[in-house]
Amino acid sequence: MINYVGTMSIGAAVPVALTASAALSATIGPAIAELTAKLAGLGKLLLQVTVTPPTAALAAKVAAAGQVAAGLAATAAAGLPGVSLQATGLLAIIAEIELQLVALNLGLEFVGELSGLLATAGVCVHTYEGRADRFGSEFTAAFASGIPSGGGPATTVNAIVLATTSSATWIAMQGVFRT
Repeated sequence: MINYVGTMSIGAAVPVALTASAALSATIGPAIAELTAKLAGLGKLLLQVTVTPPTAALAAKVAAAGQVAAGLAATAAAGLPGVSLQATGLLAIIAEIELQLVALNLGLEFVGELSGLLATAGVCVHTYEGRADRFGSEFTAAFASGIPSGGGPATTVNAIVLATTSSATWIAMQGVFRT
């Protein structure tokens, strides 16, 4: 028996694709924002350098620096640990985040394209349950006056027919397609 489900968008005919598209969009957007914030923070850390113009007190600072240098030399002789900033390590992390952002932006582009496709209307959805040898004649009878969304019997129609004899496969198909 043929059952006319309705004329709808591709997304309505394949609701699982519509749900997946929305979930991807909801996930990718915040991930991009988070990585962008991390990238900005690392960029600030990498670029934090203080430059001051020379002043009258420069001579005193140079003398003080000499005392600090002497103290550092004594510390180094004592074998105490030092602190350093590895710019190359930060640059590698920044490069990795930039690659992740490129991938996420490509994913977001894909979701945009997919959403556009899923919004395309005009899909006439029918289901069939019955004997295989009557499938053709029942569809011929159902479309004898054209399809429900318009066009007479001589109108060119494009279709995809998915058929199964397995009840488990049919249940899975019902989870993916509008039936």
